[in-house]
Amino acid sequence: VFVTGVSALIVYITLDRVVFGALEEYGFGLARVVELKKSFTFSFALISVFLIVAFGLASVVVFQKIVGPLFVMEKAAKAIAAGDLTQEVHLRKTDDLKDFFIEFNAMQQGLRSLVQKDREVLRGITVRIEQLNHEVQPEKIQGELKQILAELADVTARYKL
Repeated sequence: VFVTGVSALIVYITLDRVVFGALEEYGFGLARVVELKKSFTFSFALISVFLIVAFGLASVVVFQKIVGPLFVMEKAAKAIAAGDLTQEVHLRKTDDLKDFFIEFNAMQQGLRSLVQKDREVLRGITVRIEQLNHEVQPEKIQGELKQILAELADVTARYKL
């Protein structure tokens, strides 16, 4: 938007000096040149304002379609990094970068699946250790088995599935 305004100003100054200077040199009366200059200045200002507003609105639309979804992605990525594997990114129909977000959701689903499989393995190990704990009597082995059980329970506990 700033560049559009500066460009319009450069074009105006150039036209003012070149065109209106030439009109004075070729015998147009000063009054006629001043009248043309006023008319041109008003028209040019009106067109410049319209273009600046149009480019400003277009910038807002582009910002919403690209930067807005990136903020959503950042929030989801932080939640996943903190262990919340329930986060998915849902976009509006008009948002850009859809392929990227589809891949992000696929990554999150894959990670969730891996952690679920690990939890299933840990549950099986836990059941077997509990069975051994009931069968084995020496307290030292039972204490170690309880410590192993506590460590196994903590392996993926920080993830939300």
